[in-house]
Amino acid sequence: MTLSEIALRVGNTPLIDLTPPGSRAEIWAKVESHNLSGSVKDRAALGMIQKGLADGSLAPGRRIIEATSGNTGIGLAVIGRLAGYPVTIVAPPQASVERLDILRSAGAEVIFSDQLAGSNGALEKALSIYKADPEAWFWPNQYYNQANCDAHSKTADEIFAQTGGRVTHFVAATGTGGTAIGATRGLKRLKPSVAAYSVEPAEDFHGIEGTKHMATEAVPEIKLDGRKMKGIFETGKAALDGTLFISTDDAYKGVDLLAERGVFAGISSGANYIAALRMVDRSPGGVIVTVLPDGADRYLYEKIWSRRFYGPALTRALFREMGAYFEKCYPEEGCGLLLGVQTGRPDKPVIKKFAQVTNRNADSRNDRYDIDPNDYRRVEAEARNAGLKILGIAHSHPDHPPRPSQTDLDAAWEDFSYFIFSISGGGMVSGYSWRLENGAFREELIDIVGEHG
Repeated sequence: MTLSEIALRVGNTPLIDLTPPGSRAEIWAKVESHNLSGSVKDRAALGMIQKGLADGSLAPGRRIIEATSGNTGIGLAVIGRLAGYPVTIVAPPQASVERLDILRSAGAEVIFSDQLAGSNGALEKALSIYKADPEAWFWPNQYYNQANCDAHSKTADEIFAQTGGRVTHFVAATGTGGTAIGATRGLKRLKPSVAAYSVEPAEDFHGIEGTKHMATEAVPEIKLDGRKMKGIFETGKAALDGTLFISTDDAYKGVDLLAERGVFAGISSGANYIAALRMVDRSPGGVIVTVLPDGADRYLYEKIWSRRFYGPALTRALFREMGAYFEKCYPEEGCGLLLGVQTGRPDKPVIKKFAQVTNRNADSRNDRYDIDPNDYRRVEAEARNAGLKILGIAHSHPDHPPRPSQTDLDAAWEDFSYFIFSISGGGMVSGYSWRLENGAFREELIDIVGEHG
């Protein structure tokens, strides 16, 4: 796949209204989980690869290396694999199992930094590997690469267009600083009166993954290719009008507040939403825009939501089994039936088994699935004999986000769960569940109940 084709799957994400009833200001949010690999970091990953190709630093035969335990690594792994560039990720050993699974599934090599090296240990190890043989590597260097910021000029353009130019305030959490500073510069270029604030953890020891408490975690100045380099946050923070500090506890409250509105997003999204709510008192009548950097799929195993929000339950092993099957189906869409038992609530079934069926679509197997009615009846009988029933359908989206299509909507039944797995470059990137209600799909939060049940 060419980079121009990949670029069509990055950006142009929805802007949704998250204004609470009775609010004195509007709150809107960019849903960045709609990007190719499921996060805002796809924008930076694509931008840094494009710049590397343009300036020759991503030369033929070189391998991409980056220090990250999260979404930038996943974005680089997915885009690198689709574009034909191998990727090595340097991650801290405490990186979550699910992110490591996604990185490896997307084809990345993962090596670990020293557990005692602190928050910048992975950066230091990546730097040492690169310096040892710079001709072997392309290092995007996300914390120092201005292409990270520049990628968000497009984010700003989208926000300005989607609000009809009415945006008055922008708030975004800082990790590298790329989103906050890049979008701020772009918005102030379009409308100088926009006030922009970064969002940081209130504590130096915090649990808001993907963010940095800059007073204690800011990246160090490094020397590379004979020149000193400061981090992009340090060099660009003057563009900001201030910083909002959000505690870990409040970020988790933000996650649940989003869930109450039917939006399942990650911890940094919760922090951003709380920050936007706090801006309301400062900006009555304003139009506040923030970012939801990623979605629920990166946090299913961590149980970050209140129990009442969870929907269909299944084991981690079964979830992985489905992903592995759809990887084998790539680049075609795979499909199968979800078998299980109902609980006291129809929206909280327990999925016990996945029955693979053949996609009989002969004309468009890469982007459509069709289940033979005879297969459906056969599986239905087998399920009944086992004391189970068909509770839903699972299928894959090759090289496309796991969002329902119009075809999915047209064929859906209201009493079913619909699992969609994104398979990019042959590796599973994410999986979501959807349920039809009142003619539209709503996301269901998958309840991963353990390794075996």
